Amino acid sequence: MLKTLQRLLALGFLLIFGGYHVACVLQYRDFGLDWRPSKMVGTNVFWFARWKMFTGLSTYHTVPDFQGRSFDDATQLMGDWTSLPMAEWYPARWESGYRWERPAAYNRSNVQVKFLELACERSGAAQVRLVLRKWKATLGQREQPIKRYSEKALGVLPCDRKGPTAKGVRL
Repeated sequence: MLKTLQRLLALGFLLIFGGYHVACVLQYRDFGLDWRPSKMVGTNVFWFARWKMFTGLSTYHTVPDFQGRSFDDATQLMGDWTSLPMAEWYPARWESGYRWERPAAYNRSNVQVKFLELACERSGAAQVRLVLRKWKATLGQREQPIKRYSEKALGVLPCDRKGPTAKGVRL
């Protein structure tokens, strides 16, 4: 009698555990928007299925791109935006990569200005701007080709204007 009860409890636990994971799969898929389990239950009890300990589950890649354009004296018009080779001009450190690729750098306008000034100095353009390219990532794949990306201009700097100087304490 005790062994039968233990087996029934184990089977019940297995069914509940399997049902929970099936509900988690249904919760976080794009199909079935109207019949998601959290809408039926009323609260999101499936947070554990998305819990991440060490890795981020970003579904998008973002890459900042510096672009410049020059003033044509003959036509008195500004040229088209062209990408600037910032990676060649300012190589990355082996341990940390490019500083401008960090969200903390391209999301803050006071930090953006310093990188835009560097692009102005090196390129000799009349204007430079920082454009953020964003495209969908496929989780679990090593290669992430750029397909159907969107662009968002973050900052434009005329090269005849300088940003504010740093007001830190010299150590």
